[in-house]
Amino acid sequence: MNYQKIYNQLCILGQSRILDGYVERHHVIPKCIGGLNSKDNITTLTAREHFVAHRLLTKIYPNNSKLHYAMWRMLNKRWDMERHVVISSRLYEVLRHNVSVAHKEYRHSTETKLKIQVAHIGKIKTAEHCKNISYSKKCQHLTMSREHRDHLKIINGGSRNGMYGKKHSLETLEKMRKSQIGKVISDVTRERQKNSRNNRALFYIMISPNGEKIEISNLKEFCRNYDLSTEYRKLLSISSGKCEYSHANGWNIHRGK
Repeated sequence: MNYQKIYNQLCILGQSRILDGYVERHHVIPKCIGGLNSKDNITTLTAREHFVAHRLLTKIYPNNSKLHYAMWRMLNKRWDMERHVVISSRLYEVLRHNVSVAHKEYRHSTETKLKIQVAHIGKIKTAEHCKNISYSKKCQHLTMSREHRDHLKIINGGSRNGMYGKKHSLETLEKMRKSQIGKVISDVTRERQKNSRNNRALFYIMISPNGEKIEISNLKEFCRNYDLSTEYRKLLSISSGKCEYSHANGWNIHRGK
């Protein structure tokens, strides 16, 4: 089947008519392969035709990950209530597989990385924004099930870890050292570090599910010995009073004074 011929005919049809009702604009030559926003590169299609056009593009350019992703986004993001896409299970599997492969192989280009870097220069985060980011990072693990945490441990551990069996080169270590030279720590950060050291507990009191009390000084080592490594951060949050949970896997914890 000549997918390119069918696609060209569809785009020419859209440019040679006037539609009433709901329509969608489509780039004849996709922007990801050099298409422009010029008038002669825009065609007007119905929602169904727009879907067919993107499906044809994935057939014409099977190795273009961006076109596969665009197709997938059409199915999973509704810009309005006029688009109701129902596809077969076979097509869903094909598109999902293509997007999954594209994500694994995708890497930002040097140009894109530079754009991201420039976009963040001078960007000021509000105090509320910083607080939300901090809370999200501290409590992200609390919303994960134990099975999910174990899964992450498997897929990111051992040889799957990017730094497994590697060491920073002398050049990298020197760059890290130089990046810290002359760095000024604000008075607010110094005060926060001081309070953190002052509030650090000398020991912890662990209470087992059976009610037994155990006094420890190294929480991380205790978690390793009692198969609670996945609960370490949760126990740490409970001990500091920053967590809404009262126990982790049946264990409770209190800070000693």
